[in-house]
Amino acid sequence: MSSTTVDPTVGPAVDPAVDLPQPSAATVLARTCRAEWSRLWTVRSTWWFALATAVTVLGLGLVLGIDVSDAPPDELPEGTAWRGGSITSTFGLYGLLALCAVAATADHATGGIVPTLQATPRRHVLVVARTVVVVAFATLFGSLVVAGSSVIVLGFAPEMGLPVDVGADFLADVAYVYAASTLLAVGTGLLVRNTAGSLVAVLGAMLVLPLMLALLPFQWAVDAAGLLPGTGAMRLLAGEAPVPLSATAAGVTLGVWAAVAVVAGAVRLVRSDADR
Repeated sequence: MSSTTVDPTVGPAVDPAVDLPQPSAATVLARTCRAEWSRLWTVRSTWWFALATAVTVLGLGLVLGIDVSDAPPDELPEGTAWRGGSITSTFGLYGLLALCAVAATADHATGGIVPTLQATPRRHVLVVARTVVVVAFATLFGSLVVAGSSVIVLGFAPEMGLPVDVGADFLADVAYVYAASTLLAVGTGLLVRNTAGSLVAVLGAMLVLPLMLALLPFQWAVDAAGLLPGTGAMRLLAGEAPVPLSATAAGVTLGVWAAVAVVAGAVRLVRSDADR
């Protein structure tokens, strides 16, 4: 019977796949979030969309402030300076939607999704990290520039005031709409995997279809407009929508659309070939 001699200076062989400690799920998620943050800012379109959104929102705040400053005191618009932010927030929303749709589809368009998944083979971790990073940034950034536009209006019309309690309620609505809407954009991007197609689908559901259906002389079209996410977003941001809708119904409608979109996008990324 033959025997195996083990060199004592070398020691027994070690299988790294078995014996090396594996990183925890939290560690992998944190690393992936850092990678997604870096990827977000290496895409040139992120800078352009962020700049365009800030210029649009703050520029409109400046225009509104100048317009208010020229009005006689007895003709000032009703409400506080936060009213200016509610007007500019609707325009800022569309820039954020474009930013998120492009961020979700950029590496599918370039083929970079293949090395991305080689570095992060746990696809559900990639879905969570990409969604959290993109949506969190868009929501925080959008809320800040909307608050900034309200401050600009206040600078031209200090008599309008900027009460904290009103601002807290208003910015909470803005943050919810921005978070749900950008979640919808990211989910659509993961599902469609095409930048142009994602932009058309998201902007159609958020802007074009609600306005178009509400103008048609058919009750079914008006009812359909009330079920679209863009109608809910307009109601919460501007206080009015193309069709009558309560704030609760608007929030639920927008939230359901966002949840369905991100689940559908996640399922496709996890279950199907990433380069198709």
